[in-house]
Amino acid sequence: KNLLESKIIRRLDLSDLMLKLWISKPENYSFKPGQNCTIVVNGIERAYSIVEAVTHFDNAKEILNASYKLKDAMKGLEISEIPEDQLLQKRGD
Repeated sequence: KNLLESKIIRRLDLSDLMLKLWISKPENYSFKPGQNCTIVVNGIERAYSIVEAVTHFDNAKEILNASYKLKDAMKGLEISEIPEDQLLQKRGD
């Protein structure tokens, strides 16, 4: 793995189960929309999405900047078109 080191610079507890972290940008790191990262703290590894635009939900210029060069949105799948052996879970009936 190509691991980059960073530091947690701010933590905000939103509830007992949710928190918001601000981390320093690793040297030579370039953000690309849709990217994710894995954060490892004390040997515990978790994957997270990298989000920029929602921080500036009330600033159209920042949202435009974060959205620049985005490709088309990921297309959804019709559940009835997914073969049963590829479903992770079956609900209803």
